Amino acid sequence: MDAIDVTVLYVRTSRSKTFSIPKNATLGQLFDEAYKLLGEQKQPSDSYFCKTGANLSNLLGRTVESIVKSECRDASFEIRGPTGGARINVCPR
Repeated sequence: MDAIDVTVLYVRTSRSKTFSIPKNATLGQLFDEAYKLLGEQKQPSDSYFCKTGANLSNLLGRTVESIVKSECRDASFEIRGPTGGARINVCPR
C-alpha cells in the first residue's frame, strides 16, 4: 500500500495530527480520519483548506495523491469553522 504522510490542523482547537493515508483515498476520507484521530465531530459549517489557503471544500472526491501533487504540495491541511468574535456579556447597571 502506497501511503502519504499528512498533517491536519483543526483550527477551532489548534490541535493537529500527523498520520499516513493511502494515496488513493479521497480528501473526504482524509478529513473523516482526521476528525476521528482528533476526537472531534464534523460540523455542518466546517470547510477544508490547504495550509497555503487553497479552498478544498469542493474537491472532497479527489484523491489525496492528486491534491498533494497540485494544490497542497506540503501535505498540510486545515479544517476551519466559521470565524467568530469574542462573546461579551453586558450587565445592566
